[in-house]
Amino acid sequence: MFKNGICVVQDGVVQTRTHGTTQTLAVSYEPSIKRELQAYYDQFYNLHLDNFKVGDVSFKQTDGQRFVGHQLGKPYFAGV
Repeated sequence: MFKNGICVVQDGVVQTRTHGTTQTLAVSYEPSIKRELQAYYDQFYNLHLDNFKVGDVSFKQTDGQRFVGHQLGKPYFAGV
């Protein structure tokens, strides 16, 4: 994987650590969508949605330096 033209991961091994920002999204959604998504993943993948949660990892940067948040438009509502 390359970041800004620099190879940072090759064959699953971190080659270089770079400082940068992680772009995050503040997504609004109707909580009932989780039931629909879980039913889909149960049927087709046998995975729980918690498998997709991303935990914090060790960074030398503070959260203010590391994360850049973005608000999105209208929330998604199930069945609309």
